[in-house]
Amino acid sequence: MSDLTNEEQDKLNEFQVITAFPEEQHDKVVKMLRNNYWNLEVALSKYFDGHLEQEAAREPLIEQPQAPPVRQRPQQPQNLQDFLDMRMNHNGHHNMMLPQLPIVRPISNLWRTQVGLNRQIDHFGFQTMAQSPILFILLFIPRTLTFILSGFVYLFNYFFPPSPDMIPSTPSRDHFNPIEHYESLTQDKTTFEFYKGDFNDAFDQCKRESKFMLLILLGDNDLSNTFVKRILNNEAVSNLIKEEEIIVYMTHCAHPQGLEISRTMRTRAVPAAYLLGNVASGPSGISSMSVCARLSIKTLNAFVSKLNGEIERYKPELISKRVEMEELKFAREIREMQDRAYEESLIADRIKQEEKELEEKKQKEQNEN
Repeated sequence: MSDLTNEEQDKLNEFQVITAFPEEQHDKVVKMLRNNYWNLEVALSKYFDGHLEQEAAREPLIEQPQAPPVRQRPQQPQNLQDFLDMRMNHNGHHNMMLPQLPIVRPISNLWRTQVGLNRQIDHFGFQTMAQSPILFILLFIPRTLTFILSGFVYLFNYFFPPSPDMIPSTPSRDHFNPIEHYESLTQDKTTFEFYKGDFNDAFDQCKRESKFMLLILLGDNDLSNTFVKRILNNEAVSNLIKEEEIIVYMTHCAHPQGLEISRTMRTRAVPAAYLLGNVASGPSGISSMSVCARLSIKTLNAFVSKLNGEIERYKPELISKRVEMEELKFAREIREMQDRAYEESLIADRIKQEEKELEEKKQKEQNEN
């Protein structure tokens, strides 16, 4: 035991505590531990499997150490060409192994000529802006240009006032009656009816009843007066309006409501006439109040032709909507009539039942007397 190291002695003591081997097996146990390189787990497994004699009799497997490889000295270059070849081979081998790094180049000197604030350092150590006369002039250029442009616009409007055909920027009328305006220009009674309510009411009625709406926007100009006298007062236009039951809404662009309508319709000049209807406004087939057409007001023939053409184009769709509405209305009326008849029958049955009970009560009282 004198040739055992402290670590080996600890392993042997631990093995004895676990196995409690007898004293005569001491040498065999030491030899088995040496053959298994003092691995307690392997030695314990073989001991309890009964391989003590076999392990103690065999010799340990000792690997022969291999001689270290002889390091060859690099070949020394004999001349400049050999040195360059060796350098190229060495760099090429390392370039394949190392990652490529980003290349850094010197910056340009253009930053020295960039426009910016020229700052100086005063004798107190603070930065101050250089007092350049150019900067002082630039401060007044925007205000000067604004003043010049405003004066130019004022003079232009003074010598060339805006056309009366244009939509005003602010309303100037508190009241506008389309019937009075029509009769004052034509000196005649109208043969069709103008809508007397608000535009939104006419809009809802047109949408609800699937009818066309003729929207007319007038102004205080000769074109508006001519449109009323020669086109709107024409018999062909009046007959077409009455025949198709078109809702006619006429207003003035200087009236607050008329100005709002003009802005909504994006009208720039008056007079203007639009044909509105609850028709499909896109490929989706969903109906909504849409501008069927903006009618031409240059001549009577152009106005009548455009109005008649657009009516014939969208009339089948409106007729089908009205038919559907009539069918729904008729079905609703039939349902209401059935409900009313059912309620009346219930009332009649209840009255009959009450009369029967009253008769039975009287009969019972007579029998008792």
